[in-house]
Amino acid sequence: MSLKDEQELLNNLKEAKRNWEEKLAHYEVERSTTASPALIFELKKRIQECQKEIQRLSSEIEKLSEAMIRIQNTSQVMEEKVLSPQISPRRILILSANPKGTSQLRLDEERREIKEGLRRSRNRDQFEIETEGAVRYRDIHRAILDFEPNIVHFSGHGAGKDGLLFEDEMGRAKLVDAEALAGLFELFADRVECVVLNACYSKVQAKAIAQHISHVIGMSQAIQDRAAIEFVVGFYDGLGSGKSYDFAYKLGCNLIRTAGISENLTPQLLGKNYPDTPPHIDKPSSTSTRIDTGIRVSSRGNTSSSVSIEKTVDYTRLRDFLAAGELKEADRQTARILLELADREQEGWLCSQDIEKLPCSVLGEIDRLWFQHSNRLFGFGVQRQIWVDIGGLPDRFDFKVYSKFSNRVGWRRNNDWLKKYDDFTFTLAAPKGHLPSLRFSGVENGTNCWKTWKESFEYFLSRTETCLYQ
Repeated sequence: MSLKDEQELLNNLKEAKRNWEEKLAHYEVERSTTASPALIFELKKRIQECQKEIQRLSSEIEKLSEAMIRIQNTSQVMEEKVLSPQISPRRILILSANPKGTSQLRLDEERREIKEGLRRSRNRDQFEIETEGAVRYRDIHRAILDFEPNIVHFSGHGAGKDGLLFEDEMGRAKLVDAEALAGLFELFADRVECVVLNACYSKVQAKAIAQHISHVIGMSQAIQDRAAIEFVVGFYDGLGSGKSYDFAYKLGCNLIRTAGISENLTPQLLGKNYPDTPPHIDKPSSTSTRIDTGIRVSSRGNTSSSVSIEKTVDYTRLRDFLAAGELKEADRQTARILLELADREQEGWLCSQDIEKLPCSVLGEIDRLWFQHSNRLFGFGVQRQIWVDIGGLPDRFDFKVYSKFSNRVGWRRNNDWLKKYDDFTFTLAAPKGHLPSLRFSGVENGTNCWKTWKESFEYFLSRTETCLYQ
């Protein structure tokens, strides 16, 4: 089969995948709007069929793309007989991890876009790519030793100060913190030029690694799959055309914005020659800044106060409720997850000590799911941003500000606090920041305990600031 035929086949596979993705989106919308149990059951079967077919097509597309890259590179070498100085290719090592119990990311698509972008570039013969999936913590140094890369790219989940999520021997989440990663890259600083951490909240690790590596990119807040993929497309297109890391970084950010996604300031370029960049600006204003959308509770070195990461959390029901627009059930499931982690199901509420022990990886993932599935309307970080916008100090609770905040997010109506759980608005028509409700007490009987409700918000607000900025 000629290269032209393979390109045509690749285009057909991509078109087929798009068709299946459209079917999947249609079935998910239909499932969220129907009340018929029989139809819901049938739609679930169709959704599973779509997901299976999309996965199969993605695998075929990636294999065909790799085969085309090999053919094109071989042809290029055979055609180019011009004498020129031998230049060693830049080696790119792509590491990815999506541990059990974490939400599924489009990592295959991200790898494919990087490879295709470099294959299409005029300098494609100047790059070599090696990929490692389901990376365990001990695979990191082995892959670097074996491949000796100039660029190390990580795709996966981040948990702020707790670290990046790799896998253990059982495929479960294994956190690797900033100090460990910085020490690792210090050993390879003579070879590695650039590190890209394409994961939520990874700026913490990027700052540590940047002490030893000249160009490091991390994410200052949660980032959606679409934005993450758009960034790497622009970044590696820039490198493929022979541009600098700085230019490629700016091109990646610009492509996010060009795609109509307002997360172009989330990627942050750090390194010895780059000053730490400020928090994002949400809108043109001298005082309003965008705060990270993930709440991350940190013990600041006191590991005895942290819940063990080994306690498995299943986000499937929360993700499904949010994707289906069932926000009331999603809010209840959020409370259940947090109460189960703290072993407080019987009490039905959390005190300050309980909130301090919640692992930031869990809180960050909950926040990311709410943020992603609500069109950026809901989440812990959104609530914190509103608090700052109306004049509140992020590390200090103030009742007057709380009253203004509650009016803004709809927790008070006509200066009267919501009295029943059913009084909340569980749709996307709710005011920004309305959910999660942080209302743990009385879930079953439908009443609100105002004191417990207020204290839940107060402690979450304090811990958000402790983790992100102190």
